[in-house]
Amino acid sequence: MTTAFVGIDPGKTGCAALWAQNNKVAFWDWKGPREANETLSIWKFNFQILGVALEDVNFSIPGKRGTIAIRELQRNIGHWEGLLIALDIDYIMPTPKIWKKMIPPSKGKDQKKKSLDYVKQAIPGCERWIHYKYHHNRAEALLLALYVKEVKRLEGMRIQ
Repeated sequence: MTTAFVGIDPGKTGCAALWAQNNKVAFWDWKGPREANETLSIWKFNFQILGVALEDVNFSIPGKRGTIAIRELQRNIGHWEGLLIALDIDYIMPTPKIWKKMIPPSKGKDQKKKSLDYVKQAIPGCERWIHYKYHHNRAEALLLALYVKEVKRLEGMRIQ
């Protein structure tokens, strides 16, 4: 069975991305918890998922997010975490501050643009799925999948 890693950006317009060892990439843009369950179940059936990185978003940034946005984000994180536990899939929850260290420094402060630019360098050919600025969720989900792959490699897991 083909091994894979999954990254999840749990935002209101979030995304899950699967990166498989055969360089197959799949995206699932957030539609709701039932659809997320279906997608994650299909991925688990078709791939040996070696790890998932579910972004642990910081809610304490004053003035950056409204109350409704924070509530949606918390709800989505809870949905994803519950699905991962129910499906018995190993996961980690890195904060953006931790996992974004893998992105090389560049000029400009737009974190979303940095993610978009870096993922296009790290995974050639992904431009066909990540070409608009609003695809930043896809870019970050895919980078989270690469992050958990690297974490597992450093932990000594044999990854091809």
